[in-house]
Amino acid sequence: MKKIIYSIKKWWKKTTEEYHRQQVLKREKEVRREAMHRLQVREFECGLYLCLDDIPILKEIEVAQALPNALHEAREHYQDYKLSLGL
Repeated sequence: MKKIIYSIKKWWKKTTEEYHRQQVLKREKEVRREAMHRLQVREFECGLYLCLDDIPILKEIEVAQALPNALHEAREHYQDYKLSLGL
């Protein structure tokens, strides 16, 4: 009888751990998708801007090479912030 109970407990623990792992992966994927969708480089009045939800928040960077890096960094910071909330 103890073996059966032990086997059930072991199975339950393994199942719940896998469920929680899947939930974390799902959340990370959603946050990554949200960051890619919400933070973008857009053109307004002949200039490039870093935008959040199509609202310009950072004016064109003087060095054209720095803009893709700024976009990547902004997305990374946004993802880190959203994941740190733990919602």
